[in-house]
Amino acid sequence: MDNFESRGWLSLLEIDHPPPTALIREFFSNLSFHIYDSNAPVRSWIRGVEFTITPRVVVEALGVPVVREPDYPYDKSPPLDVVMSYITGSSIQWGSDPRIMSAELTETAYLFFRIACHSLWPISHLHTIPLERCVFLYAFVSGASISFPHLFLRSLNEVHRSSAVGHALIHPIFIHRILLFLGLDGFPSGESIHVVAPIGATFLRQRAAHLRVDPTRPRGGPSGVVPPPPSSTGADAAETSGGAAADADVPPLTTSDDSDIRHTLDHVLTVQAVHGQILVDVLDEIRALRPELAQFRRSSPPPPF
Repeated sequence: MDNFESRGWLSLLEIDHPPPTALIREFFSNLSFHIYDSNAPVRSWIRGVEFTITPRVVVEALGVPVVREPDYPYDKSPPLDVVMSYITGSSIQWGSDPRIMSAELTETAYLFFRIACHSLWPISHLHTIPLERCVFLYAFVSGASISFPHLFLRSLNEVHRSSAVGHALIHPIFIHRILLFLGLDGFPSGESIHVVAPIGATFLRQRAAHLRVDPTRPRGGPSGVVPPPPSSTGADAAETSGGAAADADVPPLTTSDDSDIRHTLDHVLTVQAVHGQILVDVLDEIRALRPELAQFRRSSPPPPF
């Protein structure tokens, strides 16, 4: 929660009723970009009416702040050895592998990953993480400033150019809030889109299974003290501050103090419950147990009184 609060992103956690599936499908079907740039406006047509989304519209509709000079995207990306060591919790000499398995992340980084790469900048596969998203996760966890409006438009841009099925209907709640802000009215009600939150019963089962399986390959050198991330200004800041001061800007990632993580998890689980996903998971488990219970009843008559 502190991460969202310090960024002014608490409004992104507000609960809205899921919009009609037909509305979000129509939005993406009619999505148009004049140029592929996160500063360029996004246009779509709903029932023949044009809606134009700009960074300013995202700021006002979602209640997030303007970040004039964000640290991320970095002008000069931090070294991959530093990024990977930070998010995995062990010293790594990174090679040429273009991705990392999510099971290799620390618990703290994995929790942030589920939120960041599910709700902020979605990816189609949550078990293998491309390097670009590792750098984004590093920025998100370490507290680097990020402009959410530009990140939002960038993700729509990627969906527009991507053929991945997993990218089909991202950000439905945000899109609905933005369209309502722009004056959407009178869209026919219908089946609501199914909103799957990033953390829930299924997530906890899957994470436990991942942790029981060793990573597919060892990562570089021996474990040791993980260096803290450098200052967001990169090499220039290191030169002007002598390196040590820059390293002190952001504390190293640890799992010793989990109070904030627990608070975030509790909040997200509450959001999940509102959307009914936990209840759906429980019902699915009950359905799966029914055949076993029926067989047990047939094979084991009740004891006599």
